[in-house]
Amino acid sequence: MSQRISFVLLFVAFEGMLMGCATSNVQRAAETSPAETFIERYQHLSRSYDVGIGALYADDAVLSTTYTKMNGHRLQMKLSGADYKRLVPQMMPLAQAREDRSELRDVRFEISDDHVKVYATNVSLSKCFEDTGFTMTLRMEPDQGLLISNVSSRSQSRNLCPDQDPRPLMEPLLQQVEGKLPLMLDDATRLDTLVATSQDLTYEYTILGLTDKTFDANAFVESVRPALLKQVCVTPVFRRILDNGATLNYIYRYESGEQRADLKVGEDDCP
Repeated sequence: MSQRISFVLLFVAFEGMLMGCATSNVQRAAETSPAETFIERYQHLSRSYDVGIGALYADDAVLSTTYTKMNGHRLQMKLSGADYKRLVPQMMPLAQAREDRSELRDVRFEISDDHVKVYATNVSLSKCFEDTGFTMTLRMEPDQGLLISNVSSRSQSRNLCPDQDPRPLMEPLLQQVEGKLPLMLDDATRLDTLVATSQDLTYEYTILGLTDKTFDANAFVESVRPALLKQVCVTPVFRRILDNGATLNYIYRYESGEQRADLKVGEDDCP
């Protein structure tokens, strides 16, 4: 698995741990007040997309999740607290750009001599998905207070919010190029058509100056895909189109049009 794919999967798998918001129905016993204060701080940092949330995790913490892809396949994933802290500065801006929001509901505490077990329902507001088995373990460190030592959760890529026709979301993109096609985007790239349906949004490009001897479709897709995903996955309008079940199609041809490279982006391709 490439480093990029690994990062994408880790980001998706642990976004539910990252995006907690306000708690509700919190047990109010006096003995749980330190844990309750900790969870409130956790929620505040999450809600603010604050990279300081990493400091709430012990370096040896174990973060585990079951991630379900759109095709139903499940991946078991684990991440250490130290690795999670290193990823937070990259993950937070992406989460904020996507407007990812979740909240912990029905928070409950189980007190032991050396740790506090937190049980909650983690609700992904952006995907209408509930993880009813969310658990977090807090342990007391002499010089640092409570720290997260374990998190177990479920996450998925598929948006379960009521389906909407994505075409109204595509309309502003169509309007931007209406009457302007074909449109030169740079010295070598021309946008020829943009077509929207309820299943996909398709861009067709011509790459100028290439011939059948110089156009390697596989190599071209491999070189273009990382930058394209980086742009698409953090752009709200594209994310909403993907979340509503549509696919983004990008077709590239050289000048004669005899050969082309196809690149598809679906909901599973973005964190």
